Amino acid sequence: MAFTTDGESIAISIPFTKSEEAADGSVYVEGICTDDGLDLDSQIVDRDFATKGLTVWFEDWGNCRQMHSSNLAPAGKAVKMEVRPEGIWVRTHVVEPTAVKLVKEGVYKAYSVGISKPRIIRDPDGIAKNGRVVDGIFSEISLVDFPANPRSRFDLAKRASSGEIEVVEKAVEVELTKAAPTPADVFGDKASEGDSVPQPAEVPAAEKATDADTAPVEPEVTKGSRDCTNCGATHHADSAAKFCADCGSKLPGKTEKAEEPEVSKAADAKEPDGDEDGADTDGDGDGKPDADDDKAEKSVVPLHVKRLHDALCAAFHEEDVLNVHPVVAKGLPGLVEPAVWAADVSKAIAAEDIAGMVRLSEGYGLALQLAKADEAACGTAMDGLRKSFADAFPDAHPTPGDVEPGKFKRPYISAGRVNPTAAPGQHPRIPLASHVPTPKAAEADLTKGVVEDQAADILKSFHDFIADQHADMCPMFPEPGVLPTPAPATTDALDTRATATPQPVTPPNYGDVRKGLGLAAEESLDDRITSLLGKAIEKAQKPLQDENSSLREEVETLTKRITSLESAPDPSDRAYRGGALAALRPSVEKGAAGSVDTEAAEALRAIILKARHPRSDISGPAMDSLIKVVGPKRAADLVSD
Repeated sequence: MAFTTDGESIAISIPFTKSEEAADGSVYVEGICTDDGLDLDSQIVDRDFATKGLTVWFEDWGNCRQMHSSNLAPAGKAVKMEVRPEGIWVRTHVVEPTAVKLVKEGVYKAYSVGISKPRIIRDPDGIAKNGRVVDGIFSEISLVDFPANPRSRFDLAKRASSGEIEVVEKAVEVELTKAAPTPADVFGDKASEGDSVPQPAEVPAAEKATDADTAPVEPEVTKGSRDCTNCGATHHADSAAKFCADCGSKLPGKTEKAEEPEVSKAADAKEPDGDEDGADTDGDGDGKPDADDDKAEKSVVPLHVKRLHDALCAAFHEEDVLNVHPVVAKGLPGLVEPAVWAADVSKAIAAEDIAGMVRLSEGYGLALQLAKADEAACGTAMDGLRKSFADAFPDAHPTPGDVEPGKFKRPYISAGRVNPTAAPGQHPRIPLASHVPTPKAAEADLTKGVVEDQAADILKSFHDFIADQHADMCPMFPEPGVLPTPAPATTDALDTRATATPQPVTPPNYGDVRKGLGLAAEESLDDRITSLLGKAIEKAQKPLQDENSSLREEVETLTKRITSLESAPDPSDRAYRGGALAALRPSVEKGAAGSVDTEAAEALRAIILKARHPRSDISGPAMDSLIKVVGPKRAADLVSD
């Protein structure tokens, strides 16, 4: 089962079983496009959903693409669909020339069904680890080169000169039955299409091998023989007969070898001390059999490690990785299971393998970091890693299935970064503009893309860890690439050649600048700027000086008033009596404009006293009445006296 990169559709790949060539050069491809079995990615497509969805797709569209790509021309169209016990069978007419050639050459070997907006639930039976697809829209089928379902294999067919189909290659071995099939059974496909069944004389040679009347094929290699001791008759070594068919004597039970085997016994293992001991013997007396040096141990890479390396390797294009490992579309953090790595560490500890424990512990730590990493940041970081490889090797296109170990240098990422580091959890930093602490008393970090840089460090470290352990599956050299040093530039002022001599520095010519600014020959640019600034300051200073003088006068008047109020007695503490009251009377009389009315003078005096009261609710109305009688200026003088 394969996932697309947008995460909104999936594709399920199963090999088609037959392809036949038509008279016009096109081909017909047929086979099971999906079933309800478990695929390599531990997922199952629900049979009821597949039957209903593919029926709608076939009736409405029936489109067939190449590699699920919208950039490639459509391959053809489905012409027939059947629901069979083993799955959904589809027959497709492939007309696109490139697709026809790839089918004939055996490049396209499988169907892949595309499902848009899939709904995946947990498998109630617990068989499908990654879930069961129960809903969605079948949007296409496609011809692909790598299947996810291993239950059927490719069966190539071509049209023979007789006009019938002759099988020329069959990857799946089937056991021949003793019962001879009828011609209708052999040519069931042709008979179902309405064509006449060929005569027995026209049956292809390959199909005759299933006929019970066909003479048995003698083996090319003689396995051995048993000769009768009485009459000398020869019998096959694998025969179950116990008595001779010619004379009836008992056959010997021992078989004579037809020829000596070509495989020789493995050489003895050599111990570190130089003594030669037999293989699988305890030559050094340590209680354990010695290993056989002639037999190299086969390196077996677990599937989850291989898949993780291919997903993290910058040398592989994303499309190629998805074709081989469709589950990568789930996201890089979802590919790693820390529990698996922890189990390997536990095994190393139990086996007292200190070196293995240290090595696997590093992998377990990286697995924990990748599992907790941000999925979007990992995707962005992986795009940057792949771009760095493409920039360094623009013409290279290695794929997970075609690897030349150590062919390419690991790319050096320099765009927008300082010296990179492979330490997990670190990222390049830039100097801080200031050391102003944040509300949490930590210095502000002005680095941009911290999350992406951390993800890139984790991805590179995990890839390098796996590649160092299994260098035969990585196309990149174990050591990182080195940034090339550019050649030094050659200048007239300072030449780096051995024969070069220093050249005098020529001052720049400012003649054009002076002319453009209107400067005299003896006038400098600094003098002109100083003069212009002085005039501008003088012009702006004059109105400010006038306003400043006016404000100063107002401040002086208010200061005198405040001083007078501070020196006057407080009526609430000391009432006007005796001499003070006598001194107040002339002012009141003068303010009354020489009035001889004693009662009016007393009333005016009472108003003045109230106007001097400290409480505003008393002094306010009294001051208003006093202003109406003597005017504002005189009222102010009377109150302040």
